Amino acid sequence: MTLNRALNKFFILLFCVSISLDSAIAENAVSEQNQPTHVLQRMILPGTHYEVGMGLGVMAPNTMKNRRIQSGPEMVYVLQGELILMLEGQPEKVVKKGQSFQIPAGALHETKAGRRGAKFLATWVVEQGKRNQFVVPVK
Repeated sequence: MTLNRALNKFFILLFCVSISLDSAIAENAVSEQNQPTHVLQRMILPGTHYEVGMGLGVMAPNTMKNRRIQSGPEMVYVLQGELILMLEGQPEKVVKKGQSFQIPAGALHETKAGRRGAKFLATWVVEQGKRNQFVVPVK
């Protein structure tokens, strides 16, 4: 099975899971500070040297995650609230509940929660044994 075909099947499954997760997650899970994305599952893509991860993230209102670079592509689906995506070289993009966005591999970016905070489901692809994120200091 090719990587593209495996990823297509995975993202279709992910969409179905994310719709059911929206109603299953408690409303009061927003913490005082941002917590690292809680990894829900990792899966090795058969016949490849890639791994797919899925995690649940919660951000407090008006807080930001550090500037970072993803080593592989990432897709984020907003379950509650809104996120503001800041990809280097592009205008800010507001992503609301029920919407999603993609971050290409190697893209320098930041994310900020809206005034009500945000809860999101993130999926990423990375080579097995490699880190997914690298924090980049602000110059």
